[in-house]
Amino acid sequence: MDAWKDGGLMRAEDVGKVITARGPVEPEQLGAVMMHEHLHSDWAQKAETPFDMAKWPILETYGVWALRELKKHGCHAFVDMTRAPERAAPWVYQKVSELAGFHLICATGFYREIKLGDYWAREPEDQIWPFVRESSVEELEEYCVREVEEGRYGTDLRAGVLKLGASSAELTEAEDKAARAVARAHKRTGVFINTHVQGKGAQKAQLDLLESEGVDPARVVLGHTMGHLVNEWPVTQACMTRGAAFALTNLRMDGPEAQRRAWADGIKRAFDEGLGDRVTLGLDWVFSVGYTELAANPAWRPHQGGSALLVPCTFMPPPPFVYLFTHTIPRFKEMGITEEMLNTMLVENPKRILPVKRP
Repeated sequence: MDAWKDGGLMRAEDVGKVITARGPVEPEQLGAVMMHEHLHSDWAQKAETPFDMAKWPILETYGVWALRELKKHGCHAFVDMTRAPERAAPWVYQKVSELAGFHLICATGFYREIKLGDYWAREPEDQIWPFVRESSVEELEEYCVREVEEGRYGTDLRAGVLKLGASSAELTEAEDKAARAVARAHKRTGVFINTHVQGKGAQKAQLDLLESEGVDPARVVLGHTMGHLVNEWPVTQACMTRGAAFALTNLRMDGPEAQRRAWADGIKRAFDEGLGDRVTLGLDWVFSVGYTELAANPAWRPHQGGSALLVPCTFMPPPPFVYLFTHTIPRFKEMGITEEMLNTMLVENPKRILPVKRP
């Protein structure tokens, strides 16, 4: 182990490499990268281990098939943004990655705080992982650092990305605490930060806080931000100019034509203004427990345990993950997104962002 002089990264051999489920790899091995996906997300489980083997068949078959299909399109990796306790057990990511011959970059970190009454948040403990509220900034920081440096639950599955979230331009106390912990973990590990942006102005609020903690904006990807690219261009442009990248997600092509064209025009505008190196793509696709349950029963609450089966997500069309290449990208090309732009967003930008770097 070779510690940095400032007490930071404990694995200097990681510098310049991307930490994946099967260990550090050179960024050139990744090809195209989807920047915000979820292999498995189970809102009903209270812990990642032991893993409910009733969910394994869909990942072993449909999940592995989808990742193999992605490789046919030159995509050899995606960033898995699922956080505890909704994640699968560590061995699941390693086994699926091995079977598919595909790279998974797994996250540590925290989700946003959901407004009471929205989605599944019926009680205060539903709004955010209770561990976030109960822990200090220092404890949350150590949690993230441990998952990057040592691995999850004593395994060698190490996180290669740090996650945080915000529901609006005004971060809640819990969101603020979690974001500061992630910022400090980043400075110790050199792992990049990938966020969940929800409401108007949340992208700037996240970047402002991270930069106040000494994070270089160039090491930040602000996620779920296609709407922000289109509807909040001046704010988004300013964040890009500061160095932050944006992950445009949920790019389904069966909605209104005007919406699809606004998306394509927003991407072209970023490139026209010399900010194409600040744009990445993803779908936010997921195999999940919770989405269908919530739709069927508005009173459903997460983390109740049980053995609900894992199902493909309902907010993005099939095929899983591959949809980006079979539906989204062909339509984007028809609307003027060039191969050069796609290579920048899918290959060159992730290759620059994902590797571990000294802060």
